[in-house]
Amino acid sequence: MAESKSATLQIRSIDLGWRARTRPASGFAHVLAAGAGAFAVFAVGELVTKITSTDATVPGILLNLALAVVAFVAGMFLPGPVRSAAVVALVLTTPLIWLYAFYGNGQTGASALRGVYLLSAAMLLVLYAWQWTRGRVVFLAFSLFFVVSYLEFEVSRQLESGSSATSVPFLGGILTNPFSGAALSPSRASALLSPSGFRTGNITATVALILGVLFLVTAGLLIRRGYQGVATPFLVVGAIEGFAAAATLGPNEGSVVLGGLLAAAVGTLLALAGTGNSRRGSVWIGVIAVVVSILAVLADATTDDLGRAGYSALVAVGLLFISLVVTHRLHEAQDNEVGAT
Repeated sequence: MAESKSATLQIRSIDLGWRARTRPASGFAHVLAAGAGAFAVFAVGELVTKITSTDATVPGILLNLALAVVAFVAGMFLPGPVRSAAVVALVLTTPLIWLYAFYGNGQTGASALRGVYLLSAAMLLVLYAWQWTRGRVVFLAFSLFFVVSYLEFEVSRQLESGSSATSVPFLGGILTNPFSGAALSPSRASALLSPSGFRTGNITATVALILGVLFLVTAGLLIRRGYQGVATPFLVVGAIEGFAAAATLGPNEGSVVLGGLLAAAVGTLLALAGTGNSRRGSVWIGVIAVVVSILAVLADATTDDLGRAGYSALVAVGLLFISLVVTHRLHEAQDNEVGAT
């Protein structure tokens, strides 16, 4: 009890504003402006490609930094959709600045990713706690993502053997030469997303699974203490890490059942973290993940159609029984009435 009070006081002392407790409403104009911010970053990337031939370090850093400064200043004085565009520009230019700093000259190897991960995470965390960007959870989300990526990267480098020892977790072989001349090569970008690129070892995937579970539990605790805004990035990053780990551990062990059960467990945690009227998306995504994962397990269990029908019927009865048992324990409304329990 004392620890929970201490954590609550610590969150309050940071003074993250109303966004720490409440998620902002989504508006079409603001989301459209966010798209404009992304295209501004794309335009800078194309400009860097145009004006450089081999070493993109200086123009890449200066142009992205200039866009970040313009976005930050614009956000200070122009609230509304302009701020939404500025937020996206700041989120995207932050890692790009460090990517150009460490890889703009076409160097190879993954070791410099330490700097990209940690410096990007630190800058985004500063933006999350300072000035008009304070409390905007997208900065915390990307900061958490870079932190867990760094931890998994170190585990992969230090503890894994074989090809994964020189690769980025969940994206094997990512950095043979990330910049072709001035920008990320489209051919390399497509190679990163190919199935052969996913060569993460079991140790790294296990670390990702543990981090995902910890983040989902943290999100649930924050939601129950009224910090729904802060909980959002923990939910998102936790779900990504958990599902990615499940999708890796299963194939690595040659077991559809293992992957399916792990994904179902992560989906259950995600759904439980979002219980209540405030997190409908988390609950639905979590339960859908449970259903799909169990379907995969049943499909692997037997090839007989009648057998699958029987298993599916048993699962239907089991899920319904569990729902009836836990509905009162979770203090959920009888018919989803808003404000009722």
